[in-house]
Amino acid sequence: MQTFRTLAHAAILLTAAAIALAPLRSIAEAPPRVLADIAPVHSLAAQVMAGTGRPDLLLGRGADPHHFQLRPSQARAIKSADLIFMIGPELTPWLDEVLRRLGAGERAVPLLHTQGTLLLKAGEGERAGPDPHAWLDPRNAGVWVDHMAQRLARADPERRAAYAANAAAAKTRLAELESAVSARLEALGDTPVIVQHQGYAYFARRFSVNIVAAISDSEARPPGARHMRSLREMIESGEVACVFAEEGHDPGLAESLTAGTDAALLSLPDPAGSAIPPGPDHYEALLLALADAFAACAGAAQEPE
Repeated sequence: MQTFRTLAHAAILLTAAAIALAPLRSIAEAPPRVLADIAPVHSLAAQVMAGTGRPDLLLGRGADPHHFQLRPSQARAIKSADLIFMIGPELTPWLDEVLRRLGAGERAVPLLHTQGTLLLKAGEGERAGPDPHAWLDPRNAGVWVDHMAQRLARADPERRAAYAANAAAAKTRLAELESAVSARLEALGDTPVIVQHQGYAYFARRFSVNIVAAISDSEARPPGARHMRSLREMIESGEVACVFAEEGHDPGLAESLTAGTDAALLSLPDPAGSAIPPGPDHYEALLLALADAFAACAGAAQEPE
């Protein structure tokens, strides 16, 4: 009888312990598996998930989001992700097709379609559509971190407060970043510049950078001879202070436009910051690098001939 009482008492204690520990086990469950398409989105997601987990990055350093060949390991990452934060099919049409094929479409969160996102148009006529490079406006990033926190909280209610607090901290950081970028660009004023391709419109609009033309309207198509002659005439007339070649791309066209002119030939980070290490600090580093690159034109334009 004593043995029975002892066993019964032990069972009651174990049951009570299990009940007491049940909420702890719920909270201790792993956070959602999150995948981000490009480094700037990954950076914002990492800030929202700070202290809870880390998102994975689909397209690493040097990858071109417009044209990409998916590897088996990346296909597995897509299939296993609980949430996929992405810009949208406007940037990566191939990814949209992959998501449908892998049955992951419902887990995808196309940030470009988030309510409150400022959208600019790209292209002309029937080809016109949303410019997908919307992350280059930090106010869009502020809209997105809120949306990320909401989607994460829906998938992981136990950490709702952490996601909300992280999103608020990220928005404060974004406001400070906007001020820092504006300060660095102050000397540039409305100095007219030409860029490699039309991927910087959001940055230019937010920070009043006077981009008067792009060498190419698409990374896939080279510019025509008539367009190149028009750009050359602008440069020779003195209308353009600087021409920016894009890091990681052939600078030949930019070099040919500035050869024998007073326009400075400078270098600009690509819109996705491919040369900048991924992580929570990536987004800030990208916008500050863009600010410094454009600001360099102010000094170059003031140099004596």
